[in-house]
This record gives sequence, structure tokens and C-alpha cells, in this order.
Amino acid sequence: MKHMCIIAFLAFQMLPHAAHALSCAPPVMTEETMMAAAVIFEGTVTASEETDEQPASKGMGGKSGLYTFTVKSAWKGVKAGDSVTVLRNTYWGDGFSKDVDYLVVAHKNGEQLEAHLCGLSMQLDQAAKPLEFLKKHIKDKAE
Repeated sequence: MKHMCIIAFLAFQMLPHAAHALSCAPPVMTEETMMAAAVIFEGTVTASEETDEQPASKGMGGKSGLYTFTVKSAWKGVKAGDSVTVLRNTYWGDGFSKDVDYLVVAHKNGEQLEAHLCGLSMQLDQAAKPLEFLKKHIKDKAE
């Protein structure tokens, strides 16, 4: 009987289990990533809400949020002062916080802008390298 329990335990351990880990390579701003983005801006989150709308990365989990930003400084696709709404998968808890400044790099997902989990959107105080790249490669901001 003891051997049967051990065999049952080992068999159970071999069954597939759901994986719950997310690991992203450090994002790097390149000309290719810059050109692929629909919008690039520095902005502050003014509102957020949970949504059933599915991001392109929906295979990563079903939770997502819509975040409204006021654009402070525009690099591509928007102007300073614009109000921009961005969708983000929040399954891993990586949403945007209200009243915090961000560098946002978003792509089109149908009609909706989406900031990918492993993308270049980050708190502005952590965005020195991407901002340095943008300053070197975009002579005139979109402002």
C-alpha cells in the first residue's frame, strides 16, 4: 500500500500544472521599436478602470485596464496636452498608477492603443536610456 501511495504521488507530480511566471527581457529602444510604435509620449495617468476589453497579448491572462493619460511631452503620434487612453494587460499586476508620470510606448490593437507588458512603457524616473535614445533620434518632438 505504501508503494501505491508513492506511485500515485509521483504520477500526480508529472501531470501538467498551470504556469504563473512572467519573465521579460529588458526592453531596449531601437529605431525599429520606435518606428513600430503608434504613439510615444511622456504623460501622467489621470484615470483608470478595469475592462473586459482584451489586449493583443490576451493569452497572457484576461485582466486588463484602460488608463487615461494627459500628455506632457510628445515624441510620436500625439501632441502635448492631448488626453490618450491606453489598454494594458494587468494579469501580472503591471498596470499604471494614477498621478504617476510615465514614458508610454503604445501600439495599435484595432482602434485601441495598447502598451505591452514587456514593452518600453515605464515610470518616467526609470526611463533615462529610452529618453536618451529618443533625444538623439527624433530631432523635433511632436509638440
